[in-house]
Amino acid sequence: MKTLVPLFFMFLSINLSAESSGKREITLVGCHNYDNTCFLSLAGDPVGPEECQSNSVRWNKKNDPNGEATLTLATSAFYAGKKVTVYLANSCYADQPKYPTPLYISVNK
Repeated sequence: MKTLVPLFFMFLSINLSAESSGKREITLVGCHNYDNTCFLSLAGDPVGPEECQSNSVRWNKKNDPNGEATLTLATSAFYAGKKVTVYLANSCYADQPKYPTPLYISVNK
């Protein structure tokens, strides 16, 4: 049990350091047909680090952990008309550095 407590606090500190988009409407979701990049466009102000703030976030559906699950969740939320909260990495998407990349997303009621 003693090892679980430090792991819990490490996970908690990682989550607290992620920038949140707040609840946003999805305006567009999709993937490129020439590589594994997927995107999620959000209504409202741009999000992400200063050097790559955008209304669109990008990730690699094949190489990112849970990349395909993120695409499925985003697509489902889009078609259901649900808002999402995107928690952003403090870095830009390596393959297209003009865009931020998500750490994870959540679907809101």
